[in-house]
Amino acid sequence: MTQAFDSTILTTTITTITTTPLPLTNSTLLPVQATGLLTSEMALKEMDRQDEARQEYEELPMPVAQSGSNEGYVRYDGTYILNDDEGVGCVMAYFKAKITIYYPDNTGKLKSVMIYQPDDDKAQVSGSCDRTGQEAGIDVSWPNYMLGLRFGQDDIKDSWFVSQFTLTYDTADQMFENPAAGRLGKITVASKDGRKYWQTSNSKSFRCLLLHDIQLSDALNNTATLHFDEVRVQAFCQDNVFRRPKHCIHRVHRDEMVPVTVGGVLAGSTLLTIMFYGLFRYFKVKKVQYDTMQ
Repeated sequence: MTQAFDSTILTTTITTITTTPLPLTNSTLLPVQATGLLTSEMALKEMDRQDEARQEYEELPMPVAQSGSNEGYVRYDGTYILNDDEGVGCVMAYFKAKITIYYPDNTGKLKSVMIYQPDDDKAQVSGSCDRTGQEAGIDVSWPNYMLGLRFGQDDIKDSWFVSQFTLTYDTADQMFENPAAGRLGKITVASKDGRKYWQTSNSKSFRCLLLHDIQLSDALNNTATLHFDEVRVQAFCQDNVFRRPKHCIHRVHRDEMVPVTVGGVLAGSTLLTIMFYGLFRYFKVKKVQYDTMQ
């Protein structure tokens, strides 16, 4: 009886110990909680890293209109306009150009042809605008010809200027009669380096009705002359509207022979007048003295 009782108690005790769940203590949950916290912390760190990377990328300065080629257009009023990569006006140019190109023919005789810029519907406008590098250019092209203006900026004087004029032409054009053998094909001539043409404040446009001729040349002594009239130009602008103009100082070429000739005529007239008066006085006085002696 006693053994049966003890056996029953033992069986019940074992069953209770086996089936009763263990109490959840901090030490029991620690591995699970630690694993969950570690996973969450890693996820948060990854999200923070992605946010920082995204923020760093978004705050990087975007390059504005680098030196790649940009397409321009001719406005209704004949103004050549070149936009930057953001579609904002960068270079505006209105002018009337007459170009004289000099070339030797196959007999060695020097000839010249005169070219005018094309009509608005035949002109193609292209160029580049690098505001960061402070360089820009606009090219007006038509069959066998391309006229280009290059621009720079002067930080000290807070101004822009034309750094170079270029002209590319093809002597295969019918305008050139029997060009010399060494002058066949495309030729590019340019103005002198290191000069600042039409320098103007960044807050203004350049305007001039009459300008001096600009000489262009290359290493092979190919030469051309640019003549501009009615010029209105602005570089590194922020829209497609000309700003208040800076007017050029007109310097009219004078023929130095005119004042020399006029001066010579006046001097000769004065000398003749003095000589005539002297002769008159001489003979008049001599006659009066002779009459008095009689």
